Amino acid sequence: MYDEVSYLEDTLPPTLHNRKASIMPSNSSSHAWHVFTATYYQQPHKPYTLEICMTDLDPILARKFFRPRNDGKTGDSAGKEMTEFTGIDQINQEALICDFAFDPCGYSMNAMHGEWYSTIHVTPEDGYSYASFECVGSTNNGMEIDVPHVFRKVIQIFRPGTMSVSITSAGGDLRRTVVSAVEAMGFKRRSCAMDEFPEAGSVVFQTFTAIRRKKKEH
Repeated sequence: MYDEVSYLEDTLPPTLHNRKASIMPSNSSSHAWHVFTATYYQQPHKPYTLEICMTDLDPILARKFFRPRNDGKTGDSAGKEMTEFTGIDQINQEALICDFAFDPCGYSMNAMHGEWYSTIHVTPEDGYSYASFECVGSTNNGMEIDVPHVFRKVIQIFRPGTMSVSITSAGGDLRRTVVSAVEAMGFKRRSCAMDEFPEAGSVVFQTFTAIRRKKKEH
């Protein structure tokens, strides 16, 4: 972390001010959020960013991100099918999606809808499955993120065992909105950390784990 910060400090142009680096902790030594911000000027319509990092994906759902052997398709055509088959196209139905399916497994996509931008990356292999979702919205032109809808769709697609959520926003507090949306999908919040960054706004980092329901004995 310290070497990375030093590199950024030395490499970024001097016109970028209000620099700040922070490591936001959680109650797990394996989960932390590294943040570095630097600003040039104050934006009239500041964007806000939602980032979701998921591990221990549901193995049945993760299999949807594997391609059949020798399917004869390009990564682009297989990616389009994967987007529709998994329901990723339902996260924002208005978005223009550029997607790609790797061989034999894995998936990546970028989506645009006005100032609403999102990206997904998936590595579905058993034992170290991982998926990330990032979405950038704006208070300009009504391009705001429907947080409950996004979480409902993303969790339905991946059903992770653990989840880290970071929200960067210049105004407002979405902590309760996130907690309500995630807990409604069967998760429990394990930690929450918040920090302020000049001009960039506040960053809230939260971690969640799925509530494992015990099977009834007969």
